[in-house]
Amino acid sequence: MTEETIKIGDIARMTGLSEKEVRAYVQEYEDLLHYRQLGRIRLYTPAAAETIAAIARLDAEGHDRDAIVQEVGGKKGRKQTTAPRRTAPPQAPPSRDHAPVRHGLPVQGVSPTAMAEMTARYEQQQKRLRARIEAQEAALEKARRDLSEAREMINRLCDTGDGRAAATDAWIEHFDARLSDLEAGQRTSAESLREWIEYIEAELAEIRRPLADRVRERLR
Repeated sequence: MTEETIKIGDIARMTGLSEKEVRAYVQEYEDLLHYRQLGRIRLYTPAAAETIAAIARLDAEGHDRDAIVQEVGGKKGRKQTTAPRRTAPPQAPPSRDHAPVRHGLPVQGVSPTAMAEMTARYEQQQKRLRARIEAQEAALEKARRDLSEAREMINRLCDTGDGRAAATDAWIEHFDARLSDLEAGQRTSAESLREWIEYIEAELAEIRRPLADRVRERLR
């Protein structure tokens, strides 16, 4: 069964802390939190918000780290799964060969209606992410065309001779550097978006699995 996950920003909103404070607590007390790694992104269980709130309260009361760890629940050991990169659409969610250890975390049932809504929400998010990638690729292609046209125009307008060659070379270097910056930014953004698409595809695959299969897996 798919387990709900939250990010740093969600924890900040749920606890009333700033994202900077949440990140500091997460870094110092990560052994008390359960999460899974998706590329550069950490996805936490909803219980992480309650844990961070308790840590912040105890910290404000003046308790040291050892006392906070003991009070919140002891050093349970960090639980992490890493979603592998795929070269083809997944048939099963990442890191599901072995069911994650939950150590007593509450498991909530999902009604058919809620599951249908969850599936629709994931599908819409997937479409939006793909549309953003396509828009970025189109913008990059337009930038390539614009820079190429500008380069050709400079070649036509410049006088012949050494002065023309020097001016043209300087502009070409400028255009090439600008194009390289655009391509690097697009690659970084597209990589991040594709990681989210892979995660959503994995969640959809898990949701669509037969209920009997999910129940058998949980009972192993």
